Amino acid sequence: MEFRATIPHAPIPWARAASRRGVRFTPAKQRAYMKIVQSYLLGALRDQRWEKATNKPIELELVFIFERARSNKTALHAQKPDASNLVKIIEDAANGILWHDDCQIVRLTARKEWGLPARTELWVRVFAPSVSL
Repeated sequence: MEFRATIPHAPIPWARAASRRGVRFTPAKQRAYMKIVQSYLLGALRDQRWEKATNKPIELELVFIFERARSNKTALHAQKPDASNLVKIIEDAANGILWHDDCQIVRLTARKEWGLPARTELWVRVFAPSVSL
């Protein structure tokens, strides 16, 4: 079983929670992006055969695509934002939608690329180990 979705917005990384007067909060830009991700995941969920909030082990593949600035001539996107922070926001946004909790992800592949338009591509599969335990 496989689930595939495209989030047609520039990827936004997870940001450390900010605090004001001792109260911690999630930055507004991050909250807004998570709502966008959740909306696209729920839309794609309606069109595909995927058990909502499955409790099975998960394999997750992510490709984060960024628009290249004209002045940037590098072949690889080896710069900020960190891939791990890009992954974290998708993992948390998909909690309760594609899986119960992101702790179910047992295999993860993520990469950053240049391309148009900026977006995030994701594939989710129920993990099937090639070696029986």
